[in-house]
Amino acid sequence: MSAFKSGFITVVGLPNAGKSSLVNALVGESVSIVTAKPQTTRKRTLGILTKQDCYQMIFVDTPGVIESNNGLNSYLKNELSRSLKDVDVIVVAVAPWEFQTNDHPWGAQLVTSKPIIYIATQCDKRLKDQSLETTIPEKWKNWELGQTLPILTSARTKLGFQELIIKILDHLPEGPPYYGEDLYTPQTMREISTEVVRKYCFEFLHQEIPYGLAVKIQKFETKAPLTKIEADIIITKESHKGMVIGNGGKVLREIGTRARQELESILNSKVFLKLHVSVKPHWLKDKQWLEELGYGSN
Repeated sequence: MSAFKSGFITVVGLPNAGKSSLVNALVGESVSIVTAKPQTTRKRTLGILTKQDCYQMIFVDTPGVIESNNGLNSYLKNELSRSLKDVDVIVVAVAPWEFQTNDHPWGAQLVTSKPIIYIATQCDKRLKDQSLETTIPEKWKNWELGQTLPILTSARTKLGFQELIIKILDHLPEGPPYYGEDLYTPQTMREISTEVVRKYCFEFLHQEIPYGLAVKIQKFETKAPLTKIEADIIITKESHKGMVIGNGGKVLREIGTRARQELESILNSKVFLKLHVSVKPHWLKDKQWLEELGYGSN
């Protein structure tokens, strides 16, 4: 019998490269929230894939690479930097739209001794004028990222998953599992609830509002058969408050209803969810508020 292998695999890439969708599909559970908006992922999130008597892979989902160092962006960059340390494998996700540019993907700038596996994500989609099969080899040669082409993957169809897992296993060290085999994420239910509410804020709110928005759980109480959750949706501008609430409270009710339904599915219990909108103009740059909201110094 082969020795058991376990280790950490960090998934990196530009915003909207499909990192979170990939990790969720690999693990088979929603460990990271996914929306169509870039920079949805703010915290590194662990998703655990365990195959009994064979391996345990701990995937580290990361925020997309950004240039700015201000406020929350500094935290996001630190989260990414932390995720590249003390890992066994780095998976660099390259989205289809990156193959339409002449620039190197940011992953080419990685300075690390860790094994790197490149993947092309969202390969169930098609490029505007050319097939991925034609475009990728051509761009790869220009980018000078090595002779081995990226693994074509799709979170929707699970294309390339078996090949990716085999390649990761080549680099994982032998060792016992870090977590119990039934656990798919070490996040607490309070943390998961925060992210689920933020997910639906991103989906129902537009323009710049989601990027200046945070969620703080004020109360999380479980007394079977009901879980009571109270949360503040924190925004930066008073003028946005009416947009978050909506006419007659319609938007806030939609956010609350969708979040409650998903949380009931996750918790396998009835959920009472109460949302409140609070304006904190400077939270994005205020160290105390950033730390209070979980975006403090690492």
